[in-house]
Amino acid sequence: MLPGGALCSLGVVMIPLIVYSLQNTMNWWPTSPATNYTSFYRWINGNWVPMEICTLAIASLVFYFIRFPILTALIYFVLTFIAMDAVHLLADPKSDYWRYYCIASITIGTLLSTLAFTLCRKDLKDFGFWSYLFGVFLCWSGLTGWDIQTELGYFTYFLINFAFILLANLFHRKIFMVFGSLGIICYIGHLAYVFRDSLMFSYVLGAIGFFIIMLAALLMRSKKPRIRILADR
Repeated sequence: MLPGGALCSLGVVMIPLIVYSLQNTMNWWPTSPATNYTSFYRWINGNWVPMEICTLAIASLVFYFIRFPILTALIYFVLTFIAMDAVHLLADPKSDYWRYYCIASITIGTLLSTLAFTLCRKDLKDFGFWSYLFGVFLCWSGLTGWDIQTELGYFTYFLINFAFILLANLFHRKIFMVFGSLGIICYIGHLAYVFRDSLMFSYVLGAIGFFIIMLAALLMRSKKPRIRILADR
């Protein structure tokens, strides 16, 4: 099962190159001809959408017959690319692309996280792992990339990342803790820039660090009875 699934995954990875070669030969491009294939993984471009749709369709078909967990990662990877490139293809050229990219990232990330929760409830943790990884990453990336203009917006960003840390304890998923902590570090970095000339900020920063340490200790303590019960069993 493992060698076959790995070979199928490698075959799916080759699909974008095959479709690109066919489009390049027939000159089938949605807009102006695309650049080199190496730009596919680096630049957002509406021309990549047909390649991604074909890859998604074939990957889904392969996954229907071979339930190999890593195939879900490829599917989510292609979904991410489709969302970004579709915005570039369909949105008004004069509009703010970046905001649409962030909205698409947050939306897909939220849906994948919800899917991951459902998969884990059905005891499909191998599949839920990749859903959580891509879901939380996309949602956090969209929030972090958002063009925040006010201090209230930055504080809201902090609260969302703090909620990620609470969700890590609730769902027992470290991925929420990782990205939530990164978000809080980003917010503290913003505060350090705002209050760079204030001596009082160092004391406030120390208090925040102490609060985070106490919260981590409290969360670790709350897990001990659960671990002890499992050990008794």
